[in-house]
Amino acid sequence: MIKEKAMLQAAVSEGLLSEHDISKAKMIARRKQQDLLTTLEYSHRIPQASFYRAYAEYHKIKFLKAAELTPNVKVAKKCGFSMLKSRKIFPVSINDEENKIHIACSEAPESSLKRQTEKTLGNSIEYYLADERAIETALLNIEPILNPLADVSTESDDFDPVNEINQILDQAYLHRASDVHFEPLKEQMMVRIRVDGRLQELSNRYSIDDAAALLSRIKVLSKLDIAENRIPQDGAMSHQIENDFEFDIRVATMPARFGERATLRLLGTEAKYFSLKQLGMADDQLEQFRKAIQLPYGMILLTGPTGSGKSTTLYAALKEINSSDINILTAEDPVEQPIETISQLQVGVKVNFAGALRSFLRHDPDVIMVGEIRDGETADVAMKAAMTGHLVFSTLHTNTAVACVNRLRDIGAETYLIASTLIAAIAQRLARKLCMRCRIPFEIPEHHKNQLSLDENELDNLYAPSGCPHCSGTGYQERIAFFETLWIDEDVREAITRHATEDEIIKIAKNYNSIATDGRKKFIDGLTSLEELQRLAIAI
Repeated sequence: MIKEKAMLQAAVSEGLLSEHDISKAKMIARRKQQDLLTTLEYSHRIPQASFYRAYAEYHKIKFLKAAELTPNVKVAKKCGFSMLKSRKIFPVSINDEENKIHIACSEAPESSLKRQTEKTLGNSIEYYLADERAIETALLNIEPILNPLADVSTESDDFDPVNEINQILDQAYLHRASDVHFEPLKEQMMVRIRVDGRLQELSNRYSIDDAAALLSRIKVLSKLDIAENRIPQDGAMSHQIENDFEFDIRVATMPARFGERATLRLLGTEAKYFSLKQLGMADDQLEQFRKAIQLPYGMILLTGPTGSGKSTTLYAALKEINSSDINILTAEDPVEQPIETISQLQVGVKVNFAGALRSFLRHDPDVIMVGEIRDGETADVAMKAAMTGHLVFSTLHTNTAVACVNRLRDIGAETYLIASTLIAAIAQRLARKLCMRCRIPFEIPEHHKNQLSLDENELDNLYAPSGCPHCSGTGYQERIAFFETLWIDEDVREAITRHATEDEIIKIAKNYNSIATDGRKKFIDGLTSLEELQRLAIAI
């Protein structure tokens, strides 16, 4: 194992931490009688792999992620399981033209390790670094192949689902994941976490029996029926990590082809919540939005697919206008961010959005937020509330801002109510934000330059992802929103009333900004990459 001092020296040299961070963590570690590296992991939300990546870069060694530890079984058999386990090394399968043997180590390869491996495998070896946990898990997965006579039943008996769930949730927190997926396969269960909108698999895979134990533990924590696995169930739980920080988790289970799966949505893991300015809306659009949310009545709709950041934008707007002289009521499913002085209602089986809205109107509200308009009844009550002197915020599942007009009609809303109450429709998508520490200059291909209509003076600030310890080697850190904004004026109201098409509304609107325009602007500002524009179909 790499010595703590060497690991921290590399972390400071690579800019992952400062000397001040370490000094502060030492005091906390002494007080809690905790390992210093563990204290730094949780206080700064840095996964162990990032420390190893910093060490690898400091010592000019190639680093391998857990997902890249694909076993080279032939080489592993030559070494023998006892040698792999004692030296904490793992033969990996990497295609190259030189036919080298590739060995992942849990520390910088020293002379005795090189002598031993070269004696067994020859001189044509390339060494890599991988974090210790990943190598231990990879060895655990390959042990039945290398050591078929081993008693695996004892190992299964030692499986602790309580500890395993805690470790999975800890890793999800450290990686800043938004979701954890427990997915059954034919003979195993894999666990994937969603980080910055992309799923990535954790190194552990579980047997059928261990998977059943994990799901039972999740059900117990979230107060679900552990005997029922034939119908979907929804529940909630919480998790406390090493630094005593606690966050809520929304749980959903359902039967799938190879068994029951579970999806956990992590809520409130961010210490800070976004303000309107931090959302990344263009200055002119932000000014319009601020004017809209100060109006005394009307309806503002946020649209976009699930997970596009609509709730984050709504919360930012509510916090902007929240004051002691305004009564704000919200109906949510679930309540994701508690806000002081705002009454927040969790809708569920006993009360739906429409019922909550009717109740709100008897509590003298100034501002109402409805988590989602799902049906005509909710739309009707929301728009009538907006018409009778209340400012109403809500979300709607449509692909574009302009499409919300037709969507409201489809679920039974009256056209005259849409035209008279709608103030603004804002659609949004989330793109990964480039890591500002490691992004590299990018020369855009001629095809995309023409497609995005880029001038010569707009080519100086284009960047592509690279990868460093701060971003876990992805080249991206956090996400940024692209906005489509439609501000409703008299001409647009008249167009809605006469059932104009979406294209006609866009041509008529004086204050309209598309997602493509906003994405292009953020690309030329060096905030995101061409890859992200392509993913959102802004560039092809």
